[in-house]
Amino acid sequence: MITIDKPPHPSSPSGNGVSHRRSGLVSQALELRTRSSEIPADGLGPGLRSLFDQVRTFTAFVEEDRPLEDELRAFLAALNRGEITCEWPPRGRS
Repeated sequence: MITIDKPPHPSSPSGNGVSHRRSGLVSQALELRTRSSEIPADGLGPGLRSLFDQVRTFTAFVEEDRPLEDELRAFLAALNRGEITCEWPPRGRS
């Protein structure tokens, strides 16, 4: 299994922390696609489903404008503590 552990600090030269922080946006986009039936509800692989479910524990789908600062701060704090993980089998293996 591949595990994404604690992301690097946002100021790290690798910049990988930024891509991990985009997972909230990805979750919103995935939910839009599943709601419009562009992606079947069961069409997410196990790793992406795991990440999606974890993100949704911090922030609900955004249907109307609302303040998101508290939700995003809690999510980013969990990322920085290494609490958000995503596991999936390597490519070509189930």
